[in-house]
Amino acid sequence: MRKPAKSAVPDPGAQGPRRSGDDVTPRWFADAMSACLQDAAVSGETADAVPEATLRLAVGCSGGPDSMALTFMLRNWAAERFVPLTALIVDHGLRPEASEEADRVAGWLGERGVEAVVLRYEGARPRSNVQAQARRMRYDLMRDWCLAQGVSVLAVAHHLEDQAETFLLRLARGSGVDGLSAMAPVTEVPGDPYRAVSLIRPLLDTPRGDVHTVLDQSGWPYVDDPSNRNIRHARVRMRNLADILAMEGLDAKRLAGTAKAMRRARAALESATNGFLDAHAFADPHGFAGLERQAYVDLDDELSLRVLTCLLRFVSGGDYPVRLERLEKLATALRGEPTPGPRTLGGCRIETRGERILVCREAAAIGPAIPAQPSILWDRRFRLDLRGDIEGLTVGKLGVDGVRQARALGLTANRIEDLPGAARAALPSLWRNDRLIALADPAGEAWAGSGAGFRRVEFAGSAAWRRLCPSMSSPEE
Repeated sequence: MRKPAKSAVPDPGAQGPRRSGDDVTPRWFADAMSACLQDAAVSGETADAVPEATLRLAVGCSGGPDSMALTFMLRNWAAERFVPLTALIVDHGLRPEASEEADRVAGWLGERGVEAVVLRYEGARPRSNVQAQARRMRYDLMRDWCLAQGVSVLAVAHHLEDQAETFLLRLARGSGVDGLSAMAPVTEVPGDPYRAVSLIRPLLDTPRGDVHTVLDQSGWPYVDDPSNRNIRHARVRMRNLADILAMEGLDAKRLAGTAKAMRRARAALESATNGFLDAHAFADPHGFAGLERQAYVDLDDELSLRVLTCLLRFVSGGDYPVRLERLEKLATALRGEPTPGPRTLGGCRIETRGERILVCREAAAIGPAIPAQPSILWDRRFRLDLRGDIEGLTVGKLGVDGVRQARALGLTANRIEDLPGAARAALPSLWRNDRLIALADPAGEAWAGSGAGFRRVEFAGSAAWRRLCPSMSSPEE
């Protein structure tokens, strides 16, 4: 359960803010890209290296001045290294002019030798928390495109002032160490735990003014998004406070430096958390996890919350932690006397069995059955390869009725019967309407002999474990 070692490459943000736009030279940018790419290579479990000869790179480009400046720098950097570069332009459909604007930006980039793809959001439009929802749409679309095209690295144009604003937003929400560490220079876009897309921010330590100087010198056009000045959005209100805060010494450099200090503290806490998990926790290939209760009782409060968060996210397949208040209540109950009965939180069922605390997937939290496909990531936890004639079949949780049918069909080997009931009910299974066709067994195979079944069943395991405790900065800021 050990996570991969962290990179020894310095944080690109550790150099300190640039002094002027003239300092953002091709050589400086090449060094920042090298640091990001090396860190991305070792932060992904399946990536041994990111050789420039095989790297494919995408850049998120809204057409605004920040992303156009980054795309300009990346175009030159990529051309010198024969790295294929694609600019991804997202049309959220939130403004009447958005579609035409996206096409116009794609045209500009094409004229300047940059391949551009417009990704259009087709779902329901958000009615509240619009900026946050738009960010989620944007990253979902870009991640899915990267996975489909085999692109492993996505670059975005966050800069020093963006980092300072993110710090202030999270401070206002009452965030702790993790939230106040703000954005990391290298992280991952949440998604398929088997196929990571690295998210890099090579300009994270660069002031906005210097980024815009680069754009001015390039002569490239850009679009102006009026929503970036709309005070209905919290980020815009924080941005408008910048001059007042700077008068009190809280300028972007100071705030970003504090975020960097929080990242160091977070890294130390994560290291201690991983050490505890290695020594006292276990993961079962059938999709559940557990730990030694006494060792957990002896932990200090902060580490007890972190360990519990890791197990909940590992079992549920979730990207983000549960709310702190609910987590604290659960941790207090698990460490108290008498031991509590089963509880649910974050899509998991937590119970104490003897000297162990077990965390299983909550069957009731699993979504409805989905159409069977030859290869599928189910419930964000199991990679399934199916065989035989699967037309008209669905993949869903086993559930109580499925357990009954599996027993009648003789599909429950000893290892299945020995599982905790909650873990057994949350196993993936193959159905035709209400009739069980096959039961997936990650430790072997069980199927009903109908011609359809599971060729491979793999719990996210080490891939999911890697997503739990390493530094994770939400890309949504």
